[in-house]
Amino acid sequence: MKPARKLALVEPLPRTFPHDPARRGYVVTYSSDTVNRCPGCGRGHWYVGRLSAECAFCGVALPIERSA
Repeated sequence: MKPARKLALVEPLPRTFPHDPARRGYVVTYSSDTVNRCPGCGRGHWYVGRLSAECAFCGVALPIERSA
């Protein structure tokens, strides 16, 4: 006969939302009033759209900073 296994009770973690802006950390954004260097390749040429800016050399896309 096999010995009975004991089940461990695990308390559930507190419910957190997966996209909490306060916990997301440092976010690199494209700013239209400063010189922007690409975090991927270090160059400064960009294709700027309505919502994001894309590096012309390596293709890294950054969200555009919204001013208040």
